[in-house]
Amino acid sequence: MKNVADSREIARFGEVLIKNDCRILTHCNAGWLGFVDYGSALAPVYLAHEKGKKIVVYADETRPRSQGARLTAWELYNEQIPHRIISDNAGAWLMSQGKVDLIIVGADRIAANGDVANKIGTLEKAIVAKEFGIPFYVAAPSSTFDLNCASGNNIKIEERSEDEILYQTGITRDGRNEEIRVCNPGSPALNPAFDVTPAKYITGIITEKGIILPDSATLLTYLKISGSPILTSEIANGNTCPWPKADAQMIAYHDTEWGVPLHDDRKLFEFMILDAFQAGLSWQIVLRKREGFRKAFANFDAEKIAVYDDDKIAQLLTDTTIIRNRAKVKACVSNAKAFLSVQKEFGSFDKYIWQFTDHKTIINHWNSVAEVPPRSPESDAMSRDLQKRGFKFVGSTICYAFMQAAGMINDHMVNCFRYKELVTNN
Repeated sequence: MKNVADSREIARFGEVLIKNDCRILTHCNAGWLGFVDYGSALAPVYLAHEKGKKIVVYADETRPRSQGARLTAWELYNEQIPHRIISDNAGAWLMSQGKVDLIIVGADRIAANGDVANKIGTLEKAIVAKEFGIPFYVAAPSSTFDLNCASGNNIKIEERSEDEILYQTGITRDGRNEEIRVCNPGSPALNPAFDVTPAKYITGIITEKGIILPDSATLLTYLKISGSPILTSEIANGNTCPWPKADAQMIAYHDTEWGVPLHDDRKLFEFMILDAFQAGLSWQIVLRKREGFRKAFANFDAEKIAVYDDDKIAQLLTDTTIIRNRAKVKACVSNAKAFLSVQKEFGSFDKYIWQFTDHKTIINHWNSVAEVPPRSPESDAMSRDLQKRGFKFVGSTICYAFMQAAGMINDHMVNCFRYKELVTNN
């Protein structure tokens, strides 16, 4: 009965990711044939269909055993869900043409660092999805997590019989079940049954308790080892801010970072860079590229960034892992120089920046997102002073977003579980 309950909860959390007219790609079979009674990867699909959403599913054939073409397609056919069987090599082309909106796969094993072992071919789908900005989710119950396995490097990949590749079994046109050789006689085959997808390619993991990020800290939280709240468990109860919606990265950011008072200079500089790049864009886009920014900008080391020259800037403008805006990239270099000047004058950037809220968190009392202002007298003052000191992309609206992120303002909704936690901690 637990499997039944878990599969339904996976469906409930995952279904919100599926919009109307969504085109979903899945790999192998992770339906109710393998995990009663909704499955894992297909559970959100079934619930979305039940709710009347218009969807289409691309089922990878999943060679060499063709679990997608046979089992997944059979399930979808019987559930009367529109679907197409595609060759394993067609997924990348479909993604490149903008014909895939979402990928959901299952998992055979999830390591403590969020790496996922699944049917061979999963990794290449994840890499291509990352390249084209397509959300890649893994759906799996908590029983799939193995905290004794540090990373995917510790997962031994089974190599199955080469006959699975050399021969195919199927039904002939006249109804007979036959096995035939489909490869060159005499040629050997290599048949790894699974591959490991590194956590960096995974948008989130849909579990029976919520959608979580694939990293060690979050997994420990999820499994209640640290005693902290489980990510997204509050969403179903409506006890959280609405803006993260069902996005795993946004949820994790809201639940663990947004509004937490920051006093570390490097962390403050990180948010100054990220908020500058957000100008005119959504925070979701920035979060998607956060790791890219971290690598491109020397882990937000202001001293290193301050000496970036024209050649380095030109190199950054070719880096697809960041937002390639020339004015913003150049502003980061000049802002690093201004940041170092502030540190020298005040002893720390923390001491300087927190003066605009009198070195304490401003606690607001909002009941809806519509009440939250885009700026405040404090952000106006901060913006004027930063600009006077040579900082760029520091308008009052950007400064207000920075103050929210750095915990200088508590703008969580009053009914949000984080609002109460942060007020108590302060």
